[in-house]
Amino acid sequence: MKRALYLLLIYISVFASCTITSSEKDQKAYIDKAFTVTESFYKSLSKKNYSNIHSLFGTSSKFTKEQVNLMVNQIIGVSEQRFGVIESRRLKSNTNLVTKKSGPVVNCDVIYETVRNNKNYLENFKLSLFENQIKITDYFVTPVENKK
Repeated sequence: MKRALYLLLIYISVFASCTITSSEKDQKAYIDKAFTVTESFYKSLSKKNYSNIHSLFGTSSKFTKEQVNLMVNQIIGVSEQRFGVIESRRLKSNTNLVTKKSGPVVNCDVIYETVRNNKNYLENFKLSLFENQIKITDYFVTPVENKK
């Protein structure tokens, strides 16, 4: 009985390690795609190319594409009006979760530290896989309190 249990544990360990190895490759690819999307967002934002920014956002069953475009315009407009334009940015962190059921489910969080009008902000992107493309599902800007 103990031998069967040990064999089962070994089998599960080998199976799990194979799954992790294949998903590590997938995760690296999805992280690269997420960075490509966020970099495209910032390049388009600096050029005020809002139609390209709209194409970077995914839709959901709750909102039509037109509603998503309107929300994106409002978020960007309010952010620039309230906080100013982006002067500089650097990547702070990223997390990535890839799970496979009937197909890959990808959720990425990418956070940039930005400077707008000499004040620090965190810009959070949530990205997911839509029709084999990584799309932004959420974007928000948060002021960072300076510690003194």
